Amino acid sequence: MVTYDIFFAYLADAGEAYRNDDPPAFKEALRGGQRAVEELMRTLDFSYGLAGELYRIYVYCRDCLAKAMYKYDAAETKTAEQLMRRLCD
Repeated sequence: MVTYDIFFAYLADAGEAYRNDDPPAFKEALRGGQRAVEELMRTLDFSYGLAGELYRIYVYCRDCLAKAMYKYDAAETKTAEQLMRRLCD
């Protein structure tokens, strides 16, 4: 749960940076979010079938953040945030 909280904190920071028109801070916050997702990916136990499904979701979320960074568009983070919130709950 802590890693999810870290992810959400980075996304909140990214949203604030975007609203303040601060591209470097936006990108840094998204990189932090990606690192949180990568940590979740590293801790998966693939002896369980569900791990493969989670891995694919995590990859998609990480890629959404990369797309947001590339396009400088906070809207691209919404899908990742929604998926991660559902997983966290």
